Amino acid sequence: MNESPLISVIVPVYNVEEYLTQCIESIINQTYTNLEIILVDDGSTDQSGKICDEYAIKDDRIQVIHKENRGVGSARNVGLDTSKGEYVSFVDSDDYVDKNYIKILLKQMLEHNVQVSICNLAITDKKNTTIRYKDKINGVITTDIVIKKILNFELGCSACGKLYRHDLITDIRFSDYIFGEDLEFVIKVLSMISNVFLSSRCLYYYIMNLDSIVHSGFSYSKFLSLQVFKEILEQSKDKSYYPYAISRYISSNFHILMRIDIKSNLNEYKYMCNTIKKYRKYIVLRSDISLKIRMACFLSLFSFRFVIYLFHILNIRS
Repeated sequence: MNESPLISVIVPVYNVEEYLTQCIESIINQTYTNLEIILVDDGSTDQSGKICDEYAIKDDRIQVIHKENRGVGSARNVGLDTSKGEYVSFVDSDDYVDKNYIKILLKQMLEHNVQVSICNLAITDKKNTTIRYKDKINGVITTDIVIKKILNFELGCSACGKLYRHDLITDIRFSDYIFGEDLEFVIKVLSMISNVFLSSRCLYYYIMNLDSIVHSGFSYSKFLSLQVFKEILEQSKDKSYYPYAISRYISSNFHILMRIDIKSNLNEYKYMCNTIKKYRKYIVLRSDISLKIRMACFLSLFSFRFVIYLFHILNIRS
């Protein structure tokens, strides 16, 4: 590769001392070396901030920003506001990347003249590593198809595992919602362009962390985040992926519903039940929508409480 543009890698950091070293090591050891590594310590109360500072002393490509805790979206925004690279990528601080992560994503972008490059990812824990998505597409693909696949759980909705041209996302920032902010950001970006390069190669490793926001229990802030999915639905009405926006909106309602204490949050429970009722017949009859969501909608015809009970018995992750 003759060109060697500066690439900004933004890492939001919050209380991840167990995983942080592996994450940072995977970035500083990239085969592509012209990097600006921005570690944003979002008010960590463990040793994460100290670990960041120690790495900044060792590697002059690393910049550390310490800030008050305001969530992952806020931390990424600070990183974006600081970044100077021609391209930008996000890596979560409890994940890690392949040593060729940046090199391959950039190569794909330059060779195919696209503004976003996406790789496959693996889910890993202390025992197993599993390739997350089975899609074998390896080439340029229209963004309408990519958005459809993301909404239908066929591709990852995370802002991570992707490389973006910086000028494409100059005016786009993450919202303050604690659930769905990645999906919102990614769809906003993809809606501005006509195609991307999608690689079947697994270059990003997502560590299953059951303490993360996604896997945590019910919170009112999480309930309010349903607005993200509702707005995506409303903005998709004239798009080919509208059915999948409906499906993702209902899936997000189920995700929170399965974790709710009904007695303490009766109004929120009723709201989500009524939302699901509005669309469930449509979803059940769509054979191209995720089977798990269709089954949840079908079972809710009998009883929402039964679906919640089944969720807890089988320990299903919605």
